[in-house]
Amino acid sequence: MTALGVAGYWLLVLAGGLVAVGLVPVAWRLEERLALGAIVGLVGSTVVAYGAALLWGVGPATGLLGGAGVAGLGLAAAAWGRVDLLDPWRRHRAALRGGWGRPQRWGRLALTAGLGLALLGLFSRALMHGPGGTIQSGYASVWADWSVHATYASSFRYGHNLPPMDSLLAGTPLRYPLLVDFQPALLMSLGQGLLGALIVPSWLLSWAALVVIGSLAARVTRSQLAAVLTLTLVLFGGGIGFVQLYPDSCRDLGRSLPPVAARQLTGRCTLADVGSAGAVLQTLAHLPQELTHLPRSYDGEPGTAPPLPDLQWWEPLLVYWLPQRDFVYGMAMLAAVALGFFVALTERRRGPALGAGVIGGLIPLFNVFGWVAAVVCLAGWALTTRWWRGLLALGLPLVLIGLPRTLYVGLGPHGQVGGPYGTNLFPALALGWMGNSGVTCTGAQAAAGSGCHALYVSGATVAEMARYVAGTLSKGGVWVHVVAFWLENTGIFGPLSLLAVAAALGARRLPPAWRWLVPAPWSVRFTLPAWLLFLLGNTVVTQPWIWDNTKILQDWYLLAALPVAGLLAAACRQPGWRVVGGVGVASLVLSGALSLARALPGQGAPPGGAAAPTSIRWAGPTELAVARAVRRATPARAIFLTEGQPNDPVSTLAGRSLVLGYVGWLWSYGEPLAGVVRAVDTMWAGCPSRAPCVATRLLRRYHVGYIEVEPGNYNGVRPNLAWLRSMRFPVLVDRGGYIIYDVSRLSQRPRP
Repeated sequence: MTALGVAGYWLLVLAGGLVAVGLVPVAWRLEERLALGAIVGLVGSTVVAYGAALLWGVGPATGLLGGAGVAGLGLAAAAWGRVDLLDPWRRHRAALRGGWGRPQRWGRLALTAGLGLALLGLFSRALMHGPGGTIQSGYASVWADWSVHATYASSFRYGHNLPPMDSLLAGTPLRYPLLVDFQPALLMSLGQGLLGALIVPSWLLSWAALVVIGSLAARVTRSQLAAVLTLTLVLFGGGIGFVQLYPDSCRDLGRSLPPVAARQLTGRCTLADVGSAGAVLQTLAHLPQELTHLPRSYDGEPGTAPPLPDLQWWEPLLVYWLPQRDFVYGMAMLAAVALGFFVALTERRRGPALGAGVIGGLIPLFNVFGWVAAVVCLAGWALTTRWWRGLLALGLPLVLIGLPRTLYVGLGPHGQVGGPYGTNLFPALALGWMGNSGVTCTGAQAAAGSGCHALYVSGATVAEMARYVAGTLSKGGVWVHVVAFWLENTGIFGPLSLLAVAAALGARRLPPAWRWLVPAPWSVRFTLPAWLLFLLGNTVVTQPWIWDNTKILQDWYLLAALPVAGLLAAACRQPGWRVVGGVGVASLVLSGALSLARALPGQGAPPGGAAAPTSIRWAGPTELAVARAVRRATPARAIFLTEGQPNDPVSTLAGRSLVLGYVGWLWSYGEPLAGVVRAVDTMWAGCPSRAPCVATRLLRRYHVGYIEVEPGNYNGVRPNLAWLRSMRFPVLVDRGGYIIYDVSRLSQRPRP
């Protein structure tokens, strides 16, 4: 039943998506139709299944109902509108039979297949079974982020978390994009393991997103080479931190040599004196141990001087596509919106715009940032296109469907000043973003004359915000810092964007020899609204962690990359400019490519030195056994007091709710944590003898049924083991350092 159920799920999902795409009478290319079908099917079936699960819970029938529901509704709509759903497929078959000799079609299909295989290789290492019954992750970023995705997915599957509450902070609403992790729960209900339930949809959606992005680039720029370059920029684009490559590699290699030889080698570790060619090749073969952590997009060894003051742009594949499942959904759906509206705009047909609007309206259920990006682009397209019927067809469903969920998220907690883990208040005005980062002030601090680089909106008056904006803009040094920041983090990307705009505006004045600079007709007009996203990302901090603005800036980079790729492709086609174009592409992607290369297995071990780990342990036999025992012996909605480790088996594998989960996530969500942190500390402290027992009262107040003592020390927790033993609570689990006490009887005991 497991294999048949999972296969049936995917057949229904893809069939439903292809039927829905077929309702829009557009001559999609074959790869476009398949990719859009995957996106629409996965999104639509999850929404339908979620509605059914609210009535009947998560189970095999619910999982299959999602795809079947989308397919059934699509077939009914096709019958009502007399749409021949098979006609496009007859056209595809005829085109393939008559066009096998066309290199362009072969190229597109090869690119589509190549993307799928490359992504499959990368995602297969996201989570994998290792020796000794362990589960391991091949990427540190996935180890961290997929723990939260596993937590929410397991809470839906095993914790019966419907209507959804935040299982990391029991008793609070779930404002995280819930359907991202509800979808794996559907697969798990059909017998799919947790690893496959997370990996396969992430891989499929990433592939579909990139196919749609490439297709959008090819249509907008009218160049297949530009489409390939767009994908290259989206996956590897970064700053100019690669200038420190040789010194970092040289120092890393020097660690494995005898002291005298190491001093001789590292003494030449400068760009001005790189030593022999052999030394260069030897060091490049052993990249540094750290490449992808702040504050540099290309990281050197800890403690070394950074090549530039503030590099913040991470490698997109490692930091977004692989670990952030909500980012993948948002990027895929935003790309589908952009492609649908571009086709509608150029063909003056409202059907594709309406379909794009419906997909866009569902984005907040999967990724709020993607919906914000779509709305900002809608406003920009209203300024650059003025096609009001199409804009209404796109905008009405986009806003009407998406606004309620966005308001629900936006009206939630917005952090606190001076919390137990630092201030996580948001939003804030931050002109220049991290190019002008420093002290963030409250309104009172700003009024008192504190030196403020940013200003919290909460509590600040309009006059205080106006003074902050005027004062910041009047400082000439801010402008210099911001421009330098973006040159460091994106290289020549910004200047090339400006060049594309200038060439489009001055096309008539360019001499014939320079006409190759002029972008395709829609290349600039269609992508210009993306710069409103750039302005937003450099003006307002949308989350407690200022760096999270990159989630908006990645959407800017996606659309703004189209004219940049078109310009580079045009340069590569000019005999006298090919070298310049190639160097330009290399300068934009070298940092990202190096970061990715360092993350692959077998990299980073200098001769004689310790090998870099090829994977990180995520769970082992002990954690799996603990999770099985918890699922078997505790109620689905039981609440646990834990120490809050990210990959706690009680939450990630058993799906139980926690009084307080990993605070790093909850802090970044803007949850005010002071009260619950004090309560948790009191509960862990237990009760001294001959004193009123506050701990037991708090355990009852927070409905704690079980206490888990973990083998590590997380969040500085000091469990009072003596008190726990003295209370003679039944021990549910005692294995590998994990001890779980059943304290559910406290709710029946009178207060001491």
